Amino acid sequence: MSATSSNSPRSLQAVLYAASGHTLRRASYLRRIHSVVASQLPPGLSDQVHTAGFGGARLRLHVPNGTLATRIRYLQPALARALARTHRLKLDTVDVKVRPDEFIQPPERRTKRDIPADVAQQMQSIAGGVNHPPLANALRQLAEAGHPTDNDSVRY
Repeated sequence: MSATSSNSPRSLQAVLYAASGHTLRRASYLRRIHSVVASQLPPGLSDQVHTAGFGGARLRLHVPNGTLATRIRYLQPALARALARTHRLKLDTVDVKVRPDEFIQPPERRTKRDIPADVAQQMQSIAGGVNHPPLANALRQLAEAGHPTDNDSVRY
């Protein structure tokens, strides 16, 4: 059997390269469709709509809430005209799915704030004079957490 035969096994790298090429082309295609969709949306809404797919004259969009889903459904004729005009695509249906979890922003990382040594010492002394144990404990914990000891390593 010759090495150029179509039945010869392909390397894993060749398979991954072929698959990634298809995936990248599909992503680029969806980005172009999304740009048309975004151009038809009222200002400020394009970042709240994700183009999930297009195939078989069906556009699939994800939105964070039902109100926006209804607004998008009313825009279906304008979306169909825009896609036909720019990409010569026929659009019969717009499937709008509410997917709030796609739009949740991850919480910002909190940076550790150091408290100067004299302020931490002052908080410790105030905690010693407070008659309310939960407040005294909170002051002590805050003083200890905000003032690194020699054993602590500061990470940023």
